Amino acid sequence: MTIDIEPDKIVQTIELSNGNPLFIYEDGGLLVTLPDGRYAKLFPEAAARVNYPDGREALIFPDGASSVMFPDGREVKIFPDGAAAVQFSDGQKMIIYSDGSMSAALPDGRMRMLSSTGAVGVQLSDGRSATIDENGEFAIVDSDPDVGRESTPSD
Repeated sequence: MTIDIEPDKIVQTIELSNGNPLFIYEDGGLLVTLPDGRYAKLFPEAAARVNYPDGREALIFPDGASSVMFPDGREVKIFPDGAAAVQFSDGQKMIIYSDGSMSAALPDGRMRMLSSTGAVGVQLSDGRSATIDENGEFAIVDSDPDVGRESTPSD
């Protein structure tokens, strides 16, 4: 992956002992080419960015959060509390919460949830939802307010 060096914003260039240049920018940011071909750009009061030869780009934020963007469009974010969010190139979004529960939003409007207790829930695109609780009990809830009852497979 090519990184924009922005030569008009460089105030100083230092040659490192390995021969790679270290660029110092007018805003205090730094850019260095690492020996393995990655680029690392450090931003003042903000984030560090690392560009990998395979096209990945990683951002590391001062609060400990990080984000990795992949060439295929996936993005993975890790938050300081340990939660993670994944955006897939097909539009699916998944969140893994710090308590171990998970949720996923599918491109067709369905939602899936898995709680840390083992309960599973699915929100269908037509508004109905299905749940399996931690005891294995299954229920479908109809979104039509006129129905007004839960149905189970034995109904």
